[in-house]
Amino acid sequence: MVFTLIGKLLAKEGLEFIYYSSDSEECDDCDLKEVCLNLEENWRYRVTRVRNVEHDCSLHEGGVKGVDVEPLPIEIAVEGRGVEGSTLKCKLKCDSKDCKNFKYCSTAEGKGVKILKNLGKVECPRGRVLRRVIVDWLR
Repeated sequence: MVFTLIGKLLAKEGLEFIYYSSDSEECDDCDLKEVCLNLEENWRYRVTRVRNVEHDCSLHEGGVKGVDVEPLPIEIAVEGRGVEGSTLKCKLKCDSKDCKNFKYCSTAEGKGVKILKNLGKVECPRGRVLRRVIVDWLR
């Protein structure tokens, strides 16, 4: 579990979301920045507990609320065979934003993951040998 702050209107147990880091200048001088921006970028999370912690926030209507979240498995592309049960550090990075598989090839760069399930080959216009897999983040 990870404690973080999310918009008060979103803070509901069971909510699933993908965390996208803020690049808002309003966050730069905020004392709560380290708690609000403490999740892994592009990763899915589920709110497991809503706490009675609230703060004002200029970005979120009604402020922010403290929540506990858990990371959820996601689908990504990996180079090689994608052996179920194996662990690896994601090195795949692609800038072909027009490719239909781009979202799988750029999601988990630099993260340690465990392959839970191999979903099969990915067609890569650059000729890479890729597999689409479901992974969990190594904590």
